[in-house]
Amino acid sequence: RNSSHAALALAFFLTMGAVLFASLIFYVEKVTCPERTDLSNYPSDDGSNRTQLEHYLEQCHLTRTSSYGLCCDENESPLDFPDIVQTLWWAAVTMTTVGFGDTFPRTRVGRCIGGLSMLSGVLLIALPVAMIGRKFQEVYLQHLRSIGKDPCANCYRTPQQVKELQEMARWMRTLQSRSELGETTHIMANEFEALAQLEQEIIFMQTTDLMKHRTVLKHFDVLLSKFVEITVPIQRSSLDGNVSPKKAWEHQRISMIG
Repeated sequence: RNSSHAALALAFFLTMGAVLFASLIFYVEKVTCPERTDLSNYPSDDGSNRTQLEHYLEQCHLTRTSSYGLCCDENESPLDFPDIVQTLWWAAVTMTTVGFGDTFPRTRVGRCIGGLSMLSGVLLIALPVAMIGRKFQEVYLQHLRSIGKDPCANCYRTPQQVKELQEMARWMRTLQSRSELGETTHIMANEFEALAQLEQEIIFMQTTDLMKHRTVLKHFDVLLSKFVEITVPIQRSSLDGNVSPKKAWEHQRISMIG
């Protein structure tokens, strides 16, 4: 429940990315399919009496590669990507960097699109997953505190610890002795003062880092909330069939500006 916005954003981004890259790879590979009418008008290159089309079909059937171009079906669609729906499997596998290798682009432009889909998948997954992990950590720490076990009870320095170190240093300086013990207490007092100064610097760094962390998380929560407020009405309007996605988006944009 605490991570619903981040999970919704992750699912939406992955779905949109998979549809986008599946469409791109399908049409890019489809463009390179050879014309079957042209292949049927010329003799084969292997010196036989058959046509280039017959030789092309034989090569594609045996190895899924041909010297006449990309192997495609009778609808001039690539054998590896027959339609956009089946290409979604490749897009999902590529964006999540799983890479089964059962289907892959065979053209240079298609491989470039595959590289972009991998990079985009990593970027789209990283941010929402970090948000979900942070929420899980918060809930887990709350559970530990509720049962009396705080793993971060001694993680952060407190001003009380600095004060105790400073008092220890003053007490040692008040010791008056001309023996070797007096010199040792003087050295220890200096060490305690240096340690107290170091603790103060650590407290300042921790406080600054915590404030920056909270500011970033606050901005990210606001961004996700705005994103959900924008996308959910558009999705509902599109599903109802009453308003097109373009008009729903335009209406939402005008309402935000107003």
